[in-house]
Amino acid sequence: MTDEFHVDLDHLDQLVARLSGLAGFLRDHLAELERKVADLDAGSWDGIAAAAYTEAHRQWATGALEFVDGVSDMSDAAKRAHGHYTEAMALNLNMLRGNSRHARSSGQVAAVMSTKPTAGAPPRPRIDIRKAGVQWHRSRLTPTPTTARPKGCSN
Repeated sequence: MTDEFHVDLDHLDQLVARLSGLAGFLRDHLAELERKVADLDAGSWDGIAAAAYTEAHRQWATGALEFVDGVSDMSDAAKRAHGHYTEAMALNLNMLRGNSRHARSSGQVAAVMSTKPTAGAPPRPRIDIRKAGVQWHRSRLTPTPTTARPKGCSN
């Protein structure tokens, strides 16, 4: 099992597009269904059965619209997550480079962050271990007891 955390931004983009498309598809079909039900209500159907159907349809339509809103909310959340991950990658890249300015593009960030070490080489640290006061130990970064911790670190 790996302790590494990975986010596939291309897959997240696809998820955003699919959820957004699903929400649009559902909204369109619900609107068409409402038009057909309105035509039915405008016709000659009346009585107890018509009233029962109208109430049942109203409840169903309310639930269906809540579902569509939930799908839209998931799409929006995935889109925000993509932006946050892209920004975090840009900030990490800038810290690795010693820059304080933002990276130029998410493609540049993704290309640099996805590079893998050559076969047989030890894992590369993602931070300057001499400045951060950490060392490699069993493929994990652990605090060095004899080194002062960076400002703001409590553990």
